[in-house]
Amino acid sequence: MSHIDLPNEIFCMIAQHLPNHASISALMRTDRRMYHFLREYLYDQISGNEKHYTLSWAAKHGHEKLVREMLQRGGDIRLHTPSHLDTPRAKPELRQWLITAISDAAENGHASIVRLLLERQPSALNQCSGYNDSPLIKAATNGHAETVKVLLKHSANIPPDAISELGFGPPSSFDFSRVLNEAFRQGQEEIVDILLADTRTSMATRKRLRVTAGSGCAAGHEAAVTMILNSDGVDPNMKDDSLRTPLAVAAYYGQKKILRILLETPGVELDPKEKTGATPLQHAASRGNTELVEELLATGAVDVDSTAAYNFTPLSSAANAGHDKIVGLLIAAVANPDHRNSDGRTPLSSAASSGAADVVKILLATGRVNPSSRDCYKRTPLIEAAMSGRFPGRPDDFVRNQAYEKEAEKNHHSTVERGEHRDPDREGSAA
Repeated sequence: MSHIDLPNEIFCMIAQHLPNHASISALMRTDRRMYHFLREYLYDQISGNEKHYTLSWAAKHGHEKLVREMLQRGGDIRLHTPSHLDTPRAKPELRQWLITAISDAAENGHASIVRLLLERQPSALNQCSGYNDSPLIKAATNGHAETVKVLLKHSANIPPDAISELGFGPPSSFDFSRVLNEAFRQGQEEIVDILLADTRTSMATRKRLRVTAGSGCAAGHEAAVTMILNSDGVDPNMKDDSLRTPLAVAAYYGQKKILRILLETPGVELDPKEKTGATPLQHAASRGNTELVEELLATGAVDVDSTAAYNFTPLSSAANAGHDKIVGLLIAAVANPDHRNSDGRTPLSSAASSGAADVVKILLATGRVNPSSRDCYKRTPLIEAAMSGRFPGRPDDFVRNQAYEKEAEKNHHSTVERGEHRDPDREGSAA
């Protein structure tokens, strides 16, 4: 007799004698009839907090049917056991708790499950779920646009002041500046647009505004930067922990359109210094952003010889990196081509060391650099060129400068004629 012909009661008796849920699940998978019959029986055997854990698992993995089954059986109710932080008299109690399941579903982009759970418990988003369990942030960082829309729709009853002013509970879920920042960092442009379209995002007093503005500048998102700059009471020169302004961030990441927006913004400081002393011009020069260097120089309000870490000027940085066009622009702006950094190295030495032949030629052509200068290690540009091994011909073809030598000889003769020349050898013998 085939098992197909057995009555359902027999299978129910077999299931009752199986040791665990896994065994019942294995029996369910033998055929379609067994699955439909024992599925309800298996779900009914799940008890207590196991229903809640099953619900969270199903929400995380996108099993909407199982989510519905668990909700029908009270899977949204969890037995809450007081922690050691609670009062000694606190007793275990049953609570409706769906925020964990919502967070897991949001992280994995199961929008229909998120909608189902929020319809079951609209107040779930007002529960404290922990700093890292924000459904909106998880959905935004993973690029789940539809889930973000569902969460924003169901958060409409949360007052704007709670979004930005409360602690690590509900506000962390709907602190839109933080969500924006995370979306920027992950490059989720569609999510950024959705958040900016929400009227609650346009709050100038929200937390982490400086971080969000910096992220917007770094990502080159014009709408976000414009929205922040147009908010009431916003300082366009706001600084992050490194004292870097939005203009400096835009220059560092080479965001041309953002830099132009900032340059046209009233009150923007054009030559701010961060902790290291670097300016927007320094960032643009060191990273080879020729167009940004041109725009900053065109303002006429930047110091071309400002110094940053290790006493580097914008010209020092550009020469060290081999950006010959920028070196030419800075020299045309009357930057000092013979400036020494903290090691005593000049732009010529740096260019010679890095094998930047074109930069070496530009610097020598000025007639204002000393090709025989020595750094703190007693190395001349010629020695640096020889050590680099990067010049195809003789190093001195690039480093020696006849114009400079003629100028130095002329100054020497003038000194002798005025009787100001000193002979160190004679002075030593006289002593």
